[in-house]
Amino acid sequence: MSELRRPGPWTRRQFLKRLFWGLWLPVFGAFAAMMHRQRQLETGTKTLVINASEVNGFLVLDKVIISREGDRFFAFENRCTHLGCTIREARDDQLHCPCHGSRFNREGLPVKGPASKPLYRLEAIYSPETDKLWVKLNR
Repeated sequence: MSELRRPGPWTRRQFLKRLFWGLWLPVFGAFAAMMHRQRQLETGTKTLVINASEVNGFLVLDKVIISREGDRFFAFENRCTHLGCTIREARDDQLHCPCHGSRFNREGLPVKGPASKPLYRLEAIYSPETDKLWVKLNR
């Protein structure tokens, strides 16, 4: 009696399908990476320039919060690290999140929860000669 031949692990159709996707997935991935990089190049890194004399304590802007302690400046995104609410209020020498009551000090560190992480810090460069502050908006 002749033995019945069992098919291999894949049928011909399965093999061709896997070969097709195995060849095209890297192409799709490279295309997606190229498009992402192009978007980054188009947006670039924006820089906000502020007169340092405008910053007394806190300066709350549209997307940025700047705090000052003497000649030290700190710049942060104005989103709370708890759930991402927009921080618009500075009083009692602290930043107040309107959603759940988190508070942050001048260095962006949480003073009162529920937020447990510091605010996302942005690079700030101060020039005493020109009294200008450059803040890199990299997001």
